[in-house]
Amino acid sequence: MFDPPGPPGQPTCSDITENAVTIEWTLPEFDGGSPVSGYVVERREMTGKWIRVNKTPVLDLRYRASGLFENNSYEFRIFAENVAGVSEPSPDILVPPELTVDVACRDLLTVRVGQSINLVTRVKGRPDPDITWSKDAKILGIDRRTEMNNNFPLVELVISDAVRQDYGKYAILAKNSSGQAQATIIVNVPSNKSEGW
Repeated sequence: MFDPPGPPGQPTCSDITENAVTIEWTLPEFDGGSPVSGYVVERREMTGKWIRVNKTPVLDLRYRASGLFENNSYEFRIFAENVAGVSEPSPDILVPPELTVDVACRDLLTVRVGQSINLVTRVKGRPDPDITWSKDAKILGIDRRTEMNNNFPLVELVISDAVRQDYGKYAILAKNSSGQAQATIIVNVPSNKSEGW
């Protein structure tokens, strides 16, 4: 008698584009006494139902999932099959962080004294990355003028009532168990018209 195989190893994502991603995983630790005959790949949007994405079993340890929509978040899970049945699903997929700085903040952001500095980025990753903001290599914290909002995928640093000393090089670091990503934004707070106003 055979048993269903154990779950495949933790999947990872690579070659991510606007509408496709490559999912890779490792062999189950236990095959149930019968060779694994293939794999089933399922996906769901964050609030949706699980749907199977491959019509026939995947024979390799990777699958190119297409038909995705840009700016949507997806979960994937993998099942192994043998003659006895289907395994439990793989552990949660790992996705290294990706950062995209809002077009209004790219390269250089100039604000007047007294205005708010709004640094907006779009951050993806699984699990949700830990976010760290810094200015001129010094870690920033929350205070009466500084607010940090992590509503994934949107991540925002807001500094109210800008002063001249707020000018400098700001960096965002997104880090999870699968990797990290960083982006920088230069903020200019001119003190007079000769510096840009």
